[in-house]
Amino acid sequence: MFAGRGYVADRWLTRLLGLLGTRRLAPDELLWIPRCGRVHTWGMGMPISCAFLDADGVVERVVDPVPAWRVVGAGGARIVVEGPVGMCRALRVGERLSRQR
Repeated sequence: MFAGRGYVADRWLTRLLGLLGTRRLAPDELLWIPRCGRVHTWGMGMPISCAFLDADGVVERVVDPVPAWRVVGAGGARIVVEGPVGMCRALRVGERLSRQR
């Protein structure tokens, strides 16, 4: 099961900043970034976990961990879910996720 305390980066500035400036993430803390297919970890002081989803929420790629100072993405991704290292490891390509309100 993939559940966590989620935040949505759905505005220009929140999408630009993402997790920059975050020093530590709780084990269940995640960031859902719509309209996004690629992320960077430039300037981040910690590695993160990423799942790249298509427009229907189907997992296309999982990168866990993503070290600092990297750019990662997936060709058809339209949503990125970021969280602490280890969070996305259990996800499988083809699995469908949804954002619960």
